[in-house]
Amino acid sequence: MGQGQSGFVVEVARPKRGTFQAIPQNEPGEEAGPSPQEWRIIVNPSAEFFGSERLKELIEKLHRPHRLLSIGDAKQVLHALAALDPHADMLLPLLTLVSNATAYTANQIVLREATVVSRVVGMLLCADRSYPRPVRLMLLQCIANMAVATENLSS
Repeated sequence: MGQGQSGFVVEVARPKRGTFQAIPQNEPGEEAGPSPQEWRIIVNPSAEFFGSERLKELIEKLHRPHRLLSIGDAKQVLHALAALDPHADMLLPLLTLVSNATAYTANQIVLREATVVSRVVGMLLCADRSYPRPVRLMLLQCIANMAVATENLSS
């Protein structure tokens, strides 16, 4: 293990924000500098998902018309809703995706099973978060679309 150069990065995440700070680390006695191998220790695994282009790619993938969501897609949406900052740029496109997806009954079932419905209602009712007006309007639109299915009323 001590024969080759190695390095690692510690990423410290801020809770509920999905952002992180990368702090390069070196082994004792090593000089700072680029190393051929790099290890990553991620304190908050969701930080990598929300701090990268992966969330944007997910939204673009699911934003196609006539798209039925899988339970995995719905869970990723749920985790993104839970972790994004109220003023994040990606929150409005994500809520637009949820609103558009609820046009299909099959998607409403999947979103309800993944507890996205409860999360959206909770986001609107949560008094400690100050969402911008467009986000609040999209939250209302999502709830209105989901209220069409009577099964969602109990969620």
